Parts: sequence; structure tokens; C-alpha cells
Amino acid sequence: MVNGVDELDALRGASSDDVAEDDDDVTAKDVRVACISSRAQLAYRGSLRAISKWIIESKKNETPSYFDATGQIELTRFTPVDFEAFLLEKRKTVTISTLNSYRGTTGGPSIAIDCLRVGWSLGGVQGRYSRYESAGDQYLDRVVAGLPLNQAEFAAQPPHFDDNNAQCVGSCVKEMFPDLKDTSTLQDILKLCIASLSHPLLSSNLFRHPKVITQLRSQLVGEAASWMKPTGIPPHVELYKQLKCLQSSIDNLPPVLLGGMSNLIEEKGVAAGNITKDMLESTIEILLKRYNVATTETGDGDTAYYYNVKFHLLPESFEFPHAGPFASWMLWWFGDKARNYPPLRKIRPHDLPKSNKGKRYSDWAR
Repeated sequence: MVNGVDELDALRGASSDDVAEDDDDVTAKDVRVACISSRAQLAYRGSLRAISKWIIESKKNETPSYFDATGQIELTRFTPVDFEAFLLEKRKTVTISTLNSYRGTTGGPSIAIDCLRVGWSLGGVQGRYSRYESAGDQYLDRVVAGLPLNQAEFAAQPPHFDDNNAQCVGSCVKEMFPDLKDTSTLQDILKLCIASLSHPLLSSNLFRHPKVITQLRSQLVGEAASWMKPTGIPPHVELYKQLKCLQSSIDNLPPVLLGGMSNLIEEKGVAAGNITKDMLESTIEILLKRYNVATTETGDGDTAYYYNVKFHLLPESFEFPHAGPFASWMLWWFGDKARNYPPLRKIRPHDLPKSNKGKRYSDWAR
């Protein structure tokens, strides 16, 4: 009190002359209180109550030593270490909720539930604290990719090779991507690109060599990979996978039972001296293998197409591809076996499906 007037009123409303009359009674605390807004003082007192509550709950045996005779916190006893422990305890629920919901699992509670749980309003704080991390992003990637959300195929992996380090896979990467073959961080991605054999790059090196496709297709598998872990899969998809396996086992029961009964009947028939159809076929096959009966192989040849009352070496739908120098050179000398295109150096103008393609053929022949 200053001259019977409230401290704040004395410092805010009184004139400088009034204050100067008794300036010996004004302390630094009075000036500090006068400069702090009422809202800040209210927040400060609320924080002190929260700290006092934390001291009572966590320092049960030492509680009296943290307060003075008036019930105020004894700052000489409440050290910075205690203050850090108080902050960690206050943020514990926020950290656990955020990590569990948006980083650790794809099946956590919604954003609104987390915000209400920690006492946040759904305003500007939503963009600051409530964010999807890797798990939520990976889950969304599968949804955007068009995978069926309510089926076991939602956990499907991309086409991949059983042995990711196979020699044929590595050599194909070097031929398909000569500029990227030495980039170690892209090796697995490049191999996945090769494994997706349905892409439309039919003029590339991969599709001009059917033997390469055959070798790679023999390495393809549809089961889980040992070198690749699927991400973004919610928990309920695992139930779909188990139900699908159970249904598949049930569907396979009738053929297994019938096959077992048929084999049992045939074995009993052979033992009785009866010759069955399967026994005769297997005997003939064994004899042919024993005497190495030669089989003819079909050689590579050019296919002729008949349209417009004459034969052509190119189909009616042929179009000169828009390819780079290397792909054009390969097509000119070796053709495209996947599309049954002969080497373009062998064709003549009358083999083109349309006469207006003659100029383009002349450009290629130069």
C-alpha cells in the first residue's frame, strides 16, 4: 500500500508528483508488479498451483521442505532439476499419445481424441503437434495406390525377385539402366522396376530379348520377401490374410481327398494286375526318355502378315517408335522379338502398312 492506495493504482494512476512525495516506500517489487499485466499474473499463479500439486504428489515425504511458512514454494529448495522433472511429467501424456498414434501404429486413435485427451483445442495447435509420420504416410500410400482396403491384398508387395542378388538380375540392371548402375542407393529400386514386367516399355532392351524375360520370370515370387519388409499395413489386414488362408485350405480339401482316393484305387488296381491309363502313359514317357527320342525345335523366323491383298513383314498396326539412338540402333539391326518385328534393315517400302510412312523409313535408313 502507498498512502492508503492500492499498489497497482498508485503506480499506474497516480501522478509523478504523488509518487515522488513518498518514493521511499516504492520497492523494486512494486515496479515489477506494476509492469506485469493481470493476464500474465493469472497465468503465473496457475503455473505455481500446478507445480505445487506436482510437488505434493511426487515428493510425498519431502513436501514440507519445499514450502515456507506462508505456503509459497521455497525457491532455494525447488532446484532447476526439479523443474525439469516437472516439465517432463507434464509432457509425458502428450509424447506417449503422439508417438503411439502417429508414429508407432496405423491403428491408433484419431487426431481429435488425442487433442481432447491432452486438453488441446482443435485450432492452430493441430498443425503444430498432430502430424502423421511414417506409419500414417505409408498407410495412405497404399490407399492412394488403389489397393483394396477391406481385403488381404491390401498387404500385397510389389513384384520382386526371390534372389535379389541373382546374376541375371544384376546384368539386366546394367543393360537397362547404364547411367544408374553404379548408384548403390538405387539398386533395390531399379530391380523392382525390372520386376514389374507389365510396364509399357516394350521397345526397351528388356523386351527385345525374350530369354532375359524368361530368366527373370523364373525368379519372380509372390510370397513375402526376405530382404524387403512391407509398410503401411493396418492391423485388421492381418486378419484378412488369415481368413484367406483358412478359406484356401477349405477349398483344397475336396481335391486332396479325391486325389488320395484315386491314387489308392489305382495302386490297388496295379497290384491286382490291371493296367490303368496313368500307368501306361508314365511307362511310355519313361521309355522315350531312356532311348533319347529326338524332338524338333522351332527356329527363329520372320512372320508374314497378309493384308491389302499382299504379304508384309510388318503388321498393319506398326508405328515407328519414338526412341533414342541406342534403342533405334537395336531395332534396326536386331528387331523386336516380343512384337515379332524383324530387323528394320530387312524391310522394304512395300512392307510398310501405309505409304505415308515411306519418308520416315528413309530417315531411318540413312
